[in-house]
Amino acid sequence: MAGQHVLEVTTATFENDVIQKSRTVPVLVHFWAPWCSPCLMLAPILEKVVRELDGKLILAKVNTDSSPELAAQYGVRSIPAVKLFAGGTVAAEFTGALPEPQIREFIQKALPSGADELVARARELQQSGQLKEAEALAQKALQEDPKHEVALEIAATAAMAAGRVDEALDLINRMDSPSKDMQFLSEGAEFWRLCTKMAAEAKSFDVPPEDLDGKITYAASLAAKGELVPALDLLLEVVEADKSFRESLARKAMVSLFVVIGLDNPFVKEYQARLARLLF
Repeated sequence: MAGQHVLEVTTATFENDVIQKSRTVPVLVHFWAPWCSPCLMLAPILEKVVRELDGKLILAKVNTDSSPELAAQYGVRSIPAVKLFAGGTVAAEFTGALPEPQIREFIQKALPSGADELVARARELQQSGQLKEAEALAQKALQEDPKHEVALEIAATAAMAAGRVDEALDLINRMDSPSKDMQFLSEGAEFWRLCTKMAAEAKSFDVPPEDLDGKITYAASLAAKGELVPALDLLLEVVEADKSFRESLARKAMVSLFVVIGLDNPFVKEYQARLARLLF
């Protein structure tokens, strides 16, 4: 029976009711068919557990007879099959009619922890440019889970943008396997140190310098004030003039800025393309 936390999902509604919805709340997808006795045994147990969670989890029921293309797309070879979607992708799964205690154990392990929930909120703040607020939540998450990779990434990004370079590098070093984004962020450490120096000196430029060192310094002063677009423009000029200047500092600074601003930002994508045209 469908309801507030239990949905009947078809091919037409799967993108909205499962993929998109799972970006804000985990969605448990039950692939079943009316002729499947184990499916009929499993369904009421899933519904009971999901309703008890009262909104922390959504149950989406997919009739494989009505939507065989969904079953094929997600590799369902036997039913019942249950897949938990989080962030738009499959995060965990099982097949067969498991008893209720095992289902509860599966869901408990698959559901986001308290640290995960804090990090999800921190990520939203980070994407909207609220780095200080995002960092505060990430630090709370790290109190619960000191090795939480995404929390470490958010805290490191915010620390670097605030000029606390050594702290940012320490956070990156705590990661078991830093992502490419974190590698890019750490490569730009020299530029962020320069930003901190320029902010402290509050140096002004009457005329933009023509030499490459001066352009990088001017870009750092602009970045320190939050004027990121003109900073990227100056760094692009340095890359165009000499992409290996000071061990490719301008390129490293740009990709580090991309991470801080957010790789999904439309103008970051534009500057990534412009940088790529100069490099390749």
